[in-house]
Amino acid sequence: MDYQVSVMMMNLRVIRSRFIGFKLKNMKTRKSLTARFPWIAFTLLFISLGIFFSCSKDKDEAEPVIETKNELSYNGQTYPLNYGAIEDYEYDGSHTNYEFHLFHVISESDPVIPTYLFVDLFSPNESGFKGGTFHYIDTDNGEVDLEGKYYFDDGSFARNINVETEEIEEYSDIKGGTVKVSGSGSDYKLEFDLVLENGKNVKGSYGGTFSPLHATNAVSRIQTVNLLNKLSKPKSVK
Repeated sequence: MDYQVSVMMMNLRVIRSRFIGFKLKNMKTRKSLTARFPWIAFTLLFISLGIFFSCSKDKDEAEPVIETKNELSYNGQTYPLNYGAIEDYEYDGSHTNYEFHLFHVISESDPVIPTYLFVDLFSPNESGFKGGTFHYIDTDNGEVDLEGKYYFDDGSFARNINVETEEIEEYSDIKGGTVKVSGSGSDYKLEFDLVLENGKNVKGSYGGTFSPLHATNAVSRIQTVNLLNKLSKPKSVK
């Protein structure tokens, strides 16, 4: 009996010593691989960092499907839209900023712009402006978390703007709502449902080729935007 116990104990010691030796051998092998091929560790590190920063700077959102009518409704009336312009303010460190301007233009020689809508959109993408659903956020109301968000914090609506007399029949800032955008380059579709400071709503859509706001053939549009920027409290003919 004592002899059998002694044999069993010897076998256990042999198994244990072989297991420890196998474990140490594997550890040495892994260490030697890292020492012989240090570029593997650096490559994996750079790939991980690239994926992390790519995900943190760009947040792609599925573009909405938009059917455009090139018109807006306000206060029970429908108004046509026939011109779109873009002002590109590029990437600001967290978002790409595009201003979208929508107009009803009678002609370049006519000083009156019957309808005008402006929204200032921020897309959380370093690689360029991307479509999505943009929600109004009041960025003047304390600290706001904007990381990864599609948003806008400024916009306005105006009717019957006379760039010669500097009179505006109706004007109101945007204080709520959403703007849906699809497209790229200079071709975009917009669908908007907005709440104005005067308590009324503006709804509509527009699609087409958007020209740079300061294009040489867009004199009346530039004058319209400059006038609205200049007048903190637009004069009313009412």
